Amino acid sequence: MTSLVDLPDSCLSCIADAFCSHAKGPHHYLDWPPRYAISSPTMADHIRDVFVLALSSKTARPFVEMITERLDPPCEVESMCRNLIEAPDEAFRTQWCEKNSAKHAALKEACKRASVPVSGNKHALVKRLRVVWLQRGMTRGNGPRTLVPGLSLNCVDQAKDEYRRFALRPVRQVEQAFGLDPGTLRGDRPPSRSEARTKSLAKYGSVRGLRDHLIRAEDDRMRGIRTRRRELQEALSARRPGLVVRPDSEICRKYIEGDPSSYSLPRVVDVVEEMDFLYKMTLYPTLLRSARAYDRSTDREFGSDAYWRKRDMVKDGLIETMDDDTPDASDVEGEENGGGSSLTEEEREEVRRRVAKEKALRLWLEAHPSEEVRERNLPRTFFS
Repeated sequence: MTSLVDLPDSCLSCIADAFCSHAKGPHHYLDWPPRYAISSPTMADHIRDVFVLALSSKTARPFVEMITERLDPPCEVESMCRNLIEAPDEAFRTQWCEKNSAKHAALKEACKRASVPVSGNKHALVKRLRVVWLQRGMTRGNGPRTLVPGLSLNCVDQAKDEYRRFALRPVRQVEQAFGLDPGTLRGDRPPSRSEARTKSLAKYGSVRGLRDHLIRAEDDRMRGIRTRRRELQEALSARRPGLVVRPDSEICRKYIEGDPSSYSLPRVVDVVEEMDFLYKMTLYPTLLRSARAYDRSTDREFGSDAYWRKRDMVKDGLIETMDDDTPDASDVEGEENGGGSSLTEEEREEVRRRVAKEKALRLWLEAHPSEEVRERNLPRTFFS
């Protein structure tokens, strides 16, 4: 039985061309919605396949070199550098130097193409090109013990970074991207791209089947978003003329996107009506800004915020660093005063909003004693 690497060079060259053309695209997944763009093979997956091929057999090395020279060809600056200067060789303990055939004018031209200064002798020019070589990750593995000959360090590092970023994705997001049901992948470890793809292909039969499913799912999602947005806008217009969906409202966004934690439609309408009244007809924005500014000034002046208290404790030598686990001074002061302020910044913001809302409503009621004016302008929830 003939193995892959036993084929003629012309056949291997055609296979390498097909592999690299698929790796470089264009891919159909680029037309998918961004949230599903991780479902199809990426360049990092093809780099991994090249690693596997290089590790599978020493006889595959010529074929791997065919692939890498197409998959990660040298740029113009790299080609000029490789033709003009010699990189160190650990086996022979050589240093960076210009090749015998390197002309001073050619070195200057290479520096010009690399956007570095072109003045100086050959030694200075080689030194600048060495920096460019290392900064751009142009060092390529070509030694006898190199696993994947021809790949630049830049290409390998980018593939590693992509796999690291993938490992940080929530498992549920990966399951959605591959059209899998909740709980298909283990949630106690980073998601595996190969495992997700294997289970996805077992479910849909092919990449095309997965693609069709994801497109239908995205179409359904967008249809639901348009429907909920229209329903919300109609409900707001029915409640009060001039009410519109607020683009900066987190409550509106959650409802429109179908978030499970979203309020019901009537409750969302109530909140939008209240905020429209508070922002347009009362001093609520001014009172809220003043409360925030006051809290910031007192935090800095009295150190009531945990950060400023810890900073002063570091200055006084009570703790070594801001990361020290020693209880912060706000807890100590709270105990001394018979109480404590353990509110988070989100909770403090909620308190500021509630106080500003109550004060703004009280001032508006004092300025508008007429029952007719109140009934015409006050949101429905204020009468309940």
